[in-house]
Amino acid sequence: MKQNELQLLLAFTCLAFVNATDKPSLDWPVLVFKEGETAYLPCPPQGHANAFFWRKGEWFNVSENIASIVHGIADTTEKYDVLSDGTLVIMEMSVEDEGKYFCRIASEKNECHGSITLYLEVSAEALDIAIEGCTSSSSCAKVLEPSLKFQLTCTANMISESMTLKWYNGSTEIIGNLDVSETFGKKVKMTNVITFMFEDESYLTCEAEGVNIAKSTAAIQLKKKEVFIPVENEATMTLLVPTIALGIICLILTGILICLIVRYRKPDKEQGKVKDAHSVEMSVTGVEQEEDKKEGQNAEKDSLLTSKGKNDPNLTTSEKELQVSHLTYVN
Repeated sequence: MKQNELQLLLAFTCLAFVNATDKPSLDWPVLVFKEGETAYLPCPPQGHANAFFWRKGEWFNVSENIASIVHGIADTTEKYDVLSDGTLVIMEMSVEDEGKYFCRIASEKNECHGSITLYLEVSAEALDIAIEGCTSSSSCAKVLEPSLKFQLTCTANMISESMTLKWYNGSTEIIGNLDVSETFGKKVKMTNVITFMFEDESYLTCEAEGVNIAKSTAAIQLKKKEVFIPVENEATMTLLVPTIALGIICLILTGILICLIVRYRKPDKEQGKVKDAHSVEMSVTGVEQEEDKKEGQNAEKDSLLTSKGKNDPNLTTSEKELQVSHLTYVN
């Protein structure tokens, strides 16, 4: 960017005469230069001044002097130079030169200051942005179960103070937890972590943004986990459905048959119980009749023996029993 081009950007002019204790700060737009380029920073406050003082820092009161020119006499270094109109010249721009620069002008009647923020241009190739869990830094896909609480982390190297890291679902920003790591006071890494309940398939992007940064994006596609039956070909699937239906029908018919068998066998069992009871009763009756018959025979024997014994008192007992047996056989 040429010096005359920068002069066209001047928009703030210190017109009021103020006291030394009342120093208005005029904010200047951001300027971006390429690495290795010579940067020209015009002094934001404009007006008649005898001295220009340049400082660098986060705030004016805590910034440090880097160069100045008073009544045409410049106090410069190899890195910084000041032209007669107060323009600051920075040799061979590098990332260390990024930051905020303050220009203070002073004269016998006024004093004020303004600031310019300076950044180094960063290409997309220089950014190292990645989503945790993705083998590829540019994009990947993950298969998740529905209603699953999930966490995604996006990480990028901090190569510029202007950089910020954001998550998007389409054009809608997802607010996450942004964290910056520092080493020896210098920001070196930025992470953005989002936590959400996965419901529908979506395409999320993590983007590194900044006024001096070419847009760089990493993406992840979230898909639903599907349950399916593996089949070798379409013919196998065609046969599988009728087979399952036939099996269900067979189970239903078997159940009906078992119910019928149980129902019709129940009366047979009851009839069998009646027959068994009748058989037992007949057996008992037969035994009683046989006992009665034996008792009758014994009584008849006793009667015959008694009658014969009376007729022949000389017979012995054995003879009497033999006689009774003979009579019984004859009868």
